[in-house]
Amino acid sequence: MSDPPGWRIVRTHAPLVCLALAVTVFAAGCRGPRVHTERFAVRVQARANDNSPVPVDLVLVRDKETLGVVLPLTARQWFQRRDQLLRDHPGSLHAEHWEFVPGQARRFDRLPVGRSGVALIIFADYLTPGAHRARVGHLQRFTLVLGERDFQVVPDEN
Repeated sequence: MSDPPGWRIVRTHAPLVCLALAVTVFAAGCRGPRVHTERFAVRVQARANDNSPVPVDLVLVRDKETLGVVLPLTARQWFQRRDQLLRDHPGSLHAEHWEFVPGQARRFDRLPVGRSGVALIIFADYLTPGAHRARVGHLQRFTLVLGERDFQVVPDEN
C-alpha cells in the first residue's frame, strides 16, 4: 500500500524536525531564567536621606540558592557584607553601585547588571532604620524614587 501524498516527505524528514525541535528547546533552557527589566530611571527627592547622598546597589542574583542568602538581608547588612558575598558567589551575584544626591535624576537605557538571573534586588543605605530593600518583580521599566526616609519602585507605563 502506498503512502498518501505528502506523507513520504513527513516520514523522511521527521527525524530532522525532531532534532531541530530538541536543539531549540535545549538552547532556550541553556539561557536560563531572565529578569524582565529592560531599563529604569532614578529620581531623588530634594530632602532624601536627611539631605545626604543615598548609596544604592542594584544586584542581579543568578540562582535560587544565592537568592536565599541575599533576599533576607537588610540594606545595612548587604552593604556591610557586600564585598565578601561577591567574593563567595562570583558567578551568582553581580552588583552595580551608585551614590545619588538629593535632587538628582538619572535614566538607564539598559540594565547594567545584565538580565540573566532569577531576581533583581535594590538596596539603598539610608541613615534611618528599616530594611531599605526591594525585589523588582516582573517590571520591564520602573522608576526608583529615593525619598526622605525610604524608597519606592514605581512601575513605568511607557
